[in-house]
Amino acid sequence: MNFAIESEQMYQIIRQNRIVRTWIGGVEKLDEPTWIVSFPEYPFFRGLIPLSASGVDERLMYAMVGQQIWVTVKGLDAESEIVACSRQEVLEKVSEQVMSRIEVGKIISATTIATVYRENKPFLVVDIGQGIFFEIPRSKAAICYTKPLRDQYRPGQTVNCKVLATDPLNLSIRDARPNPWVRANFRRGSIISGTVYVVQDEKVFVEPDLCMGILGLAPIPLRGDIARGMRVSCRVRFFDAEKRKLHLWLVNRL
Repeated sequence: MNFAIESEQMYQIIRQNRIVRTWIGGVEKLDEPTWIVSFPEYPFFRGLIPLSASGVDERLMYAMVGQQIWVTVKGLDAESEIVACSRQEVLEKVSEQVMSRIEVGKIISATTIATVYRENKPFLVVDIGQGIFFEIPRSKAAICYTKPLRDQYRPGQTVNCKVLATDPLNLSIRDARPNPWVRANFRRGSIISGTVYVVQDEKVFVEPDLCMGILGLAPIPLRGDIARGMRVSCRVRFFDAEKRKLHLWLVNRL
């Protein structure tokens, strides 16, 4: 395809107000932070999407570099091969359609976008359909207690979410997954490995490697320091899956 054909097709997209696919190649500080995007179907052109037309805040704008989005094309400068785009207009077009399919109790499919921090708390940003984003707090997104949220998900991953409420929207990945206690199985006297999640009130909470998503409880050892993130071996002294209890003795640091 040559430049003249691509230019004519771009003008048609503008006249028809069509939605097109782009990839975010970077962020530049112009009058405001601006996405620089490329068009897989129209390689001669690159697009500019300022923060005010992105539909996200500045923090998420940087986190989304390298990802695909859908936009409308607002204008074209054929000489410089640059087009002005908007993602915000796409959201306004599709939001009602996407939300109409969401019901309380339903399991929906979403695509992971990025992990962001709000007031020092991590949230997983997911696309619930056609570019509509939702932020799930760690308490409802994490499937592992001891790994950072950013290490548990990669951008573009498909996840299932359970709809807990619709007004306002409330989603949970944890509630869409099987209960980890159901598949947990530990024998009294066994030695297991795990990671310290927290030390609190003279107790040590340990996430076992064999069944992430649950926590075992051990008393603080008489000797040696113990802290969050430490790798340890433990002896199982009591286990009851129905009561969600796993009691341990700390044996060694690993």
